[in-house]
Amino acid sequence: MDFDLNNNDQLNSKSTDLSLMAHGIRNIDEIPLHRNLLSINLHSNEIERINSLTGLNYLTHLDLSSNNITRIQGLEGLVSLDTLNLASNKIVIVEGLFALK
Repeated sequence: MDFDLNNNDQLNSKSTDLSLMAHGIRNIDEIPLHRNLLSINLHSNEIERINSLTGLNYLTHLDLSSNNITRIQGLEGLVSLDTLNLASNKIVIVEGLFALK
């Protein structure tokens, strides 16, 4: 991971947008995600699995494009999600999209 969790203004609990593009992130659970986030952009990292998104009830935009994701899962609780970008991944299994609006 190429960023410092202690020195990133986007990780404070008042921020509604999080953009950590091309930071070498391998796991979403490495990032402290706050419930008030509206937008998350993790484009061009090394993420292999969608997880740790529970409780993000206000999230409207999620960009996980250009990662190493092979399975769409873990999106069921994202009740406000309007935009999902999973382009340029290695997806072979799709699950849990039926619960999205």
